[in-house]
Amino acid sequence: MKVYLAATCVLTLAAADLSGPAGVNAQQPSMRITREQLTRIAPDSTVRTGVPILGREGQDSARLSAGGLTLARGEFAVLQTAGGVREVLGPNVPVDPAVGPRLREPFFALPIRFITPDATLMSTWVLRPVYKVASRMRWDREQQVFRGALYIAIEDSLRRSESRPLPTPVRFELLTDADSIDPSQFAFEHTNLPLRRVELVARRALDSLRVQLVPEFDVAGVDVWVPVEPSMRIEITPQQIQGWGIGTGRVLVHVLGASPDTARSAALTASQGELEAVDIRFGRTGIATTQLRSQGGGTATLMAAAPGLGEATATIDFILPWVFLLAALLGGVAGGTLAALQETPKDGEKRRYGEYALKGVLAGVIGAVTWYALGVNLLQVDLGLPRQNEFAAFALAALFGLFGIPRFGSKES
Repeated sequence: MKVYLAATCVLTLAAADLSGPAGVNAQQPSMRITREQLTRIAPDSTVRTGVPILGREGQDSARLSAGGLTLARGEFAVLQTAGGVREVLGPNVPVDPAVGPRLREPFFALPIRFITPDATLMSTWVLRPVYKVASRMRWDREQQVFRGALYIAIEDSLRRSESRPLPTPVRFELLTDADSIDPSQFAFEHTNLPLRRVELVARRALDSLRVQLVPEFDVAGVDVWVPVEPSMRIEITPQQIQGWGIGTGRVLVHVLGASPDTARSAALTASQGELEAVDIRFGRTGIATTQLRSQGGGTATLMAAAPGLGEATATIDFILPWVFLLAALLGGVAGGTLAALQETPKDGEKRRYGEYALKGVLAGVIGAVTWYALGVNLLQVDLGLPRQNEFAAFALAALFGLFGIPRFGSKES
């Protein structure tokens, strides 16, 4: 986890003997905290002068005196440590069986301590902000976005099962690389429970997503990272193709949420139809391509699966190839009619347009279907015709209607 923190500790307190505008009102109850006590609270910290104070009236600053600090009731000393983010027990959250695995994710404490006098003014109350990943960034297939969530709380580590009101609200603002975050700012007014849930939405994410927690007393904030669960997306173009082996569709499988890896591969299956490749490999773009030829009619479901990427599905419709059949019929009629026009009738005979048109239709449809569905060229010539083109189907059927079908054909390479 990447965390960018100052390597020093800053104390914020109001002291009776401080110089400047942050002195404690002498009429307010207060308590004295020595430097030795502060060192025991945060042994990895360094106390500096000129630090902020959190109180009921907002934020102020003060200087630490040689003898220590004087805190009034309701004021917080903010201690920032150099230890970085570390795993802690966190608030004692009841486990809901429906979401138990997510709530059992570990808590992490930010390198911040809040110190305030307790109600008796005899000891201090030490708190810290904590967070945990409520949900990793997971791909939402319907909305085509990544969704994730964080839990944030102010933890009282000595009373993990209790929720107690804070004498002064502690405000945070959240900045992120995501497209949206909700809420983007809030104030804690109690300890522990209930946890504050923060929702994240991102159209693009790679490996992990940064969220910057910015408390009101530190504009630098702390960066935390929400892991991204890699996934895949299947894209088929077009969404409908002509069935019965006539049409083909282009299949693209995208890797989402992970850095491109040329060694990554996936297994692709189709409930109906014929795939050009079932073992697909992703290049540096994170995209693998293949083709699907239709089979019969109805809806086919494609599924891609790969270790560490989960599964992805998509559907494509195989429709009745009436456009192809109509083009082939018209092409056959045109070819047969042209063949009739080229024939020189015998004396007294009329041109046999109907007979030639019927022969042209039969030859045109058979030849076009054989070419499109099987890839077999019965004309024994290199046609160079593109597939999935109605005009090509018309032209092909016209050629078969004009020249007929030879006894032997050759398979197109």
